[in-house]
Amino acid sequence: MQSNAIQKTIRFTGLTVIAIVLILPLLLGLSLSLSSSASIAQGNLIPNHLVLNNYVQVFTTTPMLKW
Repeated sequence: MQSNAIQKTIRFTGLTVIAIVLILPLLLGLSLSLSSSASIAQGNLIPNHLVLNNYVQVFTTTPMLKW
């Protein structure tokens, strides 16, 4: 009975670690996409001010919707 609870705890802990490892790069990419170029050049991973100009630039200067 006790070994079953230990196995469930180990499985849950392992799955939690895997989920964190998989989600962190996505959050980093989102954070950097919302940062200004100056903020990225300074090495800030978390933006002080959210900037949507990166998304506007992608959809106005490149034929992104054709892909």
